[in-house]
Amino acid sequence: MSMTFQEASERVDRYISQFREGYFPPLLMLARLTEETGEVARRHRPHERQDAEAG
Repeated sequence: MSMTFQEASERVDRYISQFREGYFPPLLMLARLTEETGEVARRHRPHERQDAEAG
């Protein structure tokens, strides 16, 4: 099933709108995204060191 970004966005909006809380505040979403990006970077870092030592 292929959909455009607009269709996906509308589908997500319909899903989230059914909950009383709705969307998280924008700064909270940014903070969570930043934290998760840091987690990915931390897990990826040892692989970078191994590649640098081998190369």
